[in-house]
Amino acid sequence: MKGWKLISVLIIGTVIGFLYVYLGIGVPKVPVPPLVGKEITEATKLLNGVGLNIKVVGEEESTTFPPNYIVSQKPLPGVNVRKGSFIEVVVSGKEDMVSVPDLVGRKLSEVNAFIKEVGLVIGDVITIRSLLAPSNVIIGQSVSPGKRVKRGTKVDLLVSLGYEVKEVSVPEVIGLPLDKAKSVIQEKGFRVGSVTEKVEAGEEGVVISQDPSPFSSLPPGGEINLVVRKSPPKQSEIEASREEAKPITTSVTPEIPGRVKEAATSPQRLEKIELAIPKGARIIDFKFTVPSGKAERLVEIIQIDSTGQHLIFSKKCKEGETINLRIPAVGDNVIRVQLDGEFYAEDRYPWGKQ
Repeated sequence: MKGWKLISVLIIGTVIGFLYVYLGIGVPKVPVPPLVGKEITEATKLLNGVGLNIKVVGEEESTTFPPNYIVSQKPLPGVNVRKGSFIEVVVSGKEDMVSVPDLVGRKLSEVNAFIKEVGLVIGDVITIRSLLAPSNVIIGQSVSPGKRVKRGTKVDLLVSLGYEVKEVSVPEVIGLPLDKAKSVIQEKGFRVGSVTEKVEAGEEGVVISQDPSPFSSLPPGGEINLVVRKSPPKQSEIEASREEAKPITTSVTPEIPGRVKEAATSPQRLEKIELAIPKGARIIDFKFTVPSGKAERLVEIIQIDSTGQHLIFSKKCKEGETINLRIPAVGDNVIRVQLDGEFYAEDRYPWGKQ
């Protein structure tokens, strides 16, 4: 009887051992890691690290992964399996695949050679008008950037023709007051550009010219530059009681030929003008030579003192000609020169001791 008991124990132990070894009873389980998108060597190391094995069961073409990358697995990630189990995988084949570059934003003329270098072919080119990009710029492609496709695959392109700008007729604002002219320009969808003044006789603050000219064409939002009339200063009577004083001369353009400065001897003279000189007044001997650069200019000389601004000379003169003036003065004076209605230079003559 004792012999049979021993045999029974041995049989039971053998069965239990078989169940543990072959059925995995008592073997710990681990979750299957994600393998898709990993290279075969990397996937093998990952599985071995958690006590699992890899088994390649197939190969297939892939437009997503390069050769030797995992494209599918069984069991799926997260499934608990016993340590030592084999995870079946399918890897991408060794077919010649290339990645599609991002072509959006490039000029069509620039990508012809480039796309051939990466092993692709330009397919259909569709052109449309677009506000997104200038003419000849790619704004769309049929295959997404980064996607892997077979070498020689055609990629269709969507190319911008640019946007069509409809020009609008420029309104006429000549003769209008500046504020009214600005309103008209803005109402028509344009912007007011530079506003400059030009001294001439007539109503002050009125537009006397514009650029672009009236009724020409301009894109919406374009600028219209204006020139506005500025009336010349009125001549005022000079005070009778003045004391003679030595002027101190300065110039805002001391190194430029034709600058305003004290009178000096000059072989070239346009004319010499003497204004009425009240008894006891000081005299400013003033000389100005018309600068070169333009055959003829409108020269305006303005005296500024405590009584206001006085236009004392206004005449068209040729370049190189000289103007000499003897100007009665009292108190602090400024003599200003304008060329063609624009400020050129000025001299200051403070009232003081000699």
